[in-house]
Amino acid sequence: MLALALACGSSALAAQGRRRTGAPDQSAPARERVAPILWEPEQIFPLAVAHASDLKLTDEQRVQIETIASKLRASNAPLLEAIDTLRPPRVQLPDPDNPSAPTATPPPPSADSIAVIVARRHALGEARAQIHENIRLARDQMNQLMTPEQQARLQLLENSARNSAERGDPGSFGAPHDAGAGEQRSGRRGGYGPPR
Repeated sequence: MLALALACGSSALAAQGRRRTGAPDQSAPARERVAPILWEPEQIFPLAVAHASDLKLTDEQRVQIETIASKLRASNAPLLEAIDTLRPPRVQLPDPDNPSAPTATPPPPSADSIAVIVARRHALGEARAQIHENIRLARDQMNQLMTPEQQARLQLLENSARNSAERGDPGSFGAPHDAGAGEQRSGRRGGYGPPR
């Protein structure tokens, strides 16, 4: 009887020790892991509009920022379409759980096919560089509309939204999803909605 009481007492003490040392509580549900997401530079425009009151933007400033963002979307749209067209198809990797018959090694690429690949990569690089330049110019236009205090406050909001997005926090856009964000472009960088 004494041995049974000692055994029960020692298991209770061990459980208390686990709680104190921070060992995970097996009864608590596991927190769902959310993958980190990219903060896209053009998200600064809907973020500024969504936080117009925090930034103390005038109605005229807000409308001008919306106009800048709209022009940016229009100028980048054909570039994004070009990127989708130029991007090579994804390579289908074999399923390790469902091995298929081995396939023959393809022949080395011809000089013409290499030239096509190189030209595609150059065109992709140029389109991406133009998108980034368009965003930079639009951001410069927006900054010219704002006071230094508004610019500093927007920088803090952007840093917070970027950090939240990278942690995978829900609502990491830092603004309501309907605040001029537009729809997320599927599977490509340079989208105009909240990051995926």
